[in-house]
Amino acid sequence: MPTIEGIDWFTKDTFTVPPYITVTGTPTRDTSVVHEADLASMKLVTAANAQGLIYPDISSGHTLLWNACWYRLDSLASGDIDLMRAEGTAGGVAVIAYASASGLIYHYIVGGSTFPTRAYTFASWIWVEHIFDVTSSPLGAYTRIDDTDLTSVTLAGTPTTGRRVKLGPQGASAAASTSYYSTHLWGYASSTSDWLGKANAMVFHPGKGVVVADTLAATSVSQSFVNPWELTGASQTVVLGDLLNTQSIVRVITTVLRSPGISDDVTAGYTIGDMWIWGGRVWWCTSTAAGAAVWKESA
Repeated sequence: MPTIEGIDWFTKDTFTVPPYITVTGTPTRDTSVVHEADLASMKLVTAANAQGLIYPDISSGHTLLWNACWYRLDSLASGDIDLMRAEGTAGGVAVIAYASASGLIYHYIVGGSTFPTRAYTFASWIWVEHIFDVTSSPLGAYTRIDDTDLTSVTLAGTPTTGRRVKLGPQGASAAASTSYYSTHLWGYASSTSDWLGKANAMVFHPGKGVVVADTLAATSVSQSFVNPWELTGASQTVVLGDLLNTQSIVRVITTVLRSPGISDDVTAGYTIGDMWIWGGRVWWCTSTAAGAAVWKESA
């Protein structure tokens, strides 16, 4: 399983906060078009010959960049549009794109040949994973869509380390387009076949968290949790009258550099439904009994 350095569920109205280094164009938070249990998506509407993208940096020293998300393209009148890309620090750019002329998703390394291999139907969600290997020459790009591998592509280039991953079209887009992204994850892989997988990706839906309205009698509850868009702790007050019975609060633990144990329990502030990420592995809390907490690892 890849090492996950960041997760964004697009639950914040602005993208000009960490973890994104640059925001180009006008992406917006959307709650009307979402994938399954996701609470929101990022909507990108680009005009003709325009671009719109967001990107985080990958921590230094890694040579297998990994980028993944749920993706949906609703409209593109003509031309091609980028879905995502990855960049090395000393050059080398790998791109996944869609061609309206053929109706195919393809990938390539800039300067090399394109490889169209996957048919796509407008307004359908697909799980997309991308690994860019800049360890040695030739550089290699690897793509998996809904757990099906595309034929890998290679190109002679300078070995380097990974710099950043991006979502959205960069450069001139031939026509106006509308696309959506849900549950964006990024980090680095241990090999060119180190995929998260579509089934495991479903674990990251924020809607799979703990139900609060059915278990708490008070009119409000203070819940300490990690905001997924900034990966820092924050104390929030949730008014139950504003919630549906299935409203979820998920705390994501990413800063504790070990696996969870029995002492990570209610006395330590943990809650059923909390998610713990470390070393490329993911656990969900299923019991917070004092001294006997249970954390189930995702397969």
